[in-house]
Amino acid sequence: MAKIGIVGCGGIGLRHLAAYEANGVKVSTVADNDKERAKALGEKLDVSWYGSAEEMFDAQDLDGVSICVPPIAHAPISIEALKRNINVICEKPLVRNMEEGYKILEALMDSNAIFMVGFCHRFHPPIIEMKKLIDSGKLGRVELFHNQFSGEMKDLASKWFSSKEIGGGGSIIDTSIHSIDIFRYLVGDISDVSGFGTISISGVEVENTASMLLRSTSGAIGTISASWATPRGAAIVEIYGSEGTCIYDYVTNELKISTREEPQWKVLYHEGPDRFAAEIKEFLECIREGRKPSVNIIDGLKAIEAVQKVYMNDSAISKA
Repeated sequence: MAKIGIVGCGGIGLRHLAAYEANGVKVSTVADNDKERAKALGEKLDVSWYGSAEEMFDAQDLDGVSICVPPIAHAPISIEALKRNINVICEKPLVRNMEEGYKILEALMDSNAIFMVGFCHRFHPPIIEMKKLIDSGKLGRVELFHNQFSGEMKDLASKWFSSKEIGGGGSIIDTSIHSIDIFRYLVGDISDVSGFGTISISGVEVENTASMLLRSTSGAIGTISASWATPRGAAIVEIYGSEGTCIYDYVTNELKISTREEPQWKVLYHEGPDRFAAEIKEFLECIREGRKPSVNIIDGLKAIEAVQKVYMNDSAISKA
């Protein structure tokens, strides 16, 4: 059985922990620069705990590690793990900028380890079903894509998400990074991208609300919206093709399909593994089988590249 460590004992680290448990794997060790938090989780799990990733790597002979810390630490921890040939799954966004991403890529090229990026939506059963519908031709040529992830992040100014230095940006790089990868997974590679963001919350230095416009290499048009400032938001993915439409609502878990031949909406409800559990299953299988993951560092880099193209526009982010 693989010996796994988790770096980062906050909310996303706990999601990874639950996903390993769902796959029958007991995490062997945890680390966090907040030593009290690392100690609390380590003692709860009855496993070793450390105040840094490097301390963990020095003390433990690990097969794999989940990196679940803020983006500022993704590159240094990933590089340190890869130098030691420890297989890595790193949460999104991969990095804050392309320079950091290329440093991880360089380390990966010199390593015998695998590297997976935490784009968990690729493992969500309804999104997989949408991919199958598109690939089967049932929806015809994809003309339009729309995705929105919005809601309210309370006390945003007190969280690290509000810091450009820590996160690399705001809702675009943190939330819409998932949307960009969903677009690439369902529609194809991106040829053009632009966008705008607004800072409308006091004490916050990054965009809390944003929209992006994308075009795929096949010519399909995509729109992406994200917000951390709307009490009533949405979590939805829509595909409009020349022969049919499919819409998935994360809140209701309802996938609707309508085609030219069968215009009446057909409603599907998907039962299946939690997307984090399915993602970790892929990571564990890759370790066991010695194969490359289906979501790799190039996927992470291409998503960051799209984000950077928006951020490079000096007028893209403005205060309300």
